[in-house]
Amino acid sequence: MDGEVFDPPGSEPELIDLNTTVDPLLSQWARFRDGFAEAMTDDGYWTIEELENRVASRRAFFFPGANAAMVAQIEVYPGGAKVFQVHWATGDVAELLKMAPGIESLARMMGCTETLIEGREAWRKLLEPMGYRLFSVTLRKTL
Repeated sequence: MDGEVFDPPGSEPELIDLNTTVDPLLSQWARFRDGFAEAMTDDGYWTIEELENRVASRRAFFFPGANAAMVAQIEVYPGGAKVFQVHWATGDVAELLKMAPGIESLARMMGCTETLIEGREAWRKLLEPMGYRLFSVTLRKTL
């Protein structure tokens, strides 16, 4: 029986139904969902459900790694700037930093002229060695 596969009588090999929607990206999302939810504060700007909907509908780019993930969107501003904007990240910071060059390459291929990373002050110190510079400061007052 060299090289032959033996199927017992009555057994059928399992076939994958290609009409069934299998989304490997969303299966990866499940690994990081709680981390994104934790990183989002109850500030009234975003909900995890909205972020999840944007990823599922492909209105946002989801980049899963082994132990970290980020979500970004392309923003086209009225003045013409096409910007790849990273809004959310979770997981291992060192891995997120290693992902940056690939994200930048993708942004260039998609016609973006800039990458903006929105986040906390600690990111400034981490990203300046990679060529990122302070662009703006956001101040907020709750009314």
